[in-house]
Amino acid sequence: MDAHGIEFEFQVPIELIPAHKINNEKVYRATVRVDFVIKVDDKIIYMDTKGYPTPLSRFKYKLLGWVKTQEEANFEIVWLKTKTAVLEFVNKLKKEDE
Repeated sequence: MDAHGIEFEFQVPIELIPAHKINNEKVYRATVRVDFVIKVDDKIIYMDTKGYPTPLSRFKYKLLGWVKTQEEANFEIVWLKTKTAVLEFVNKLKKEDE
């Protein structure tokens, strides 16, 4: 998608832990669904909009940071709480891109 001149993907599921077995019992994969994945120049931004993150969502984003550290060199994880904060962030990205 493209909005405000910024290309992004919406509601992207990202695998944190693959499915595996422990003592012959299947353990399902663990994922996190990121609200927006934004590609700006050579950087990938994982952006989520959570007014009040839960302990589980905080843990998943810590794990996401670790997973992406193993896979990518240039990324950023951003949590924004309000629509105003999202608009300010988008405007900042647009100015950087000019």
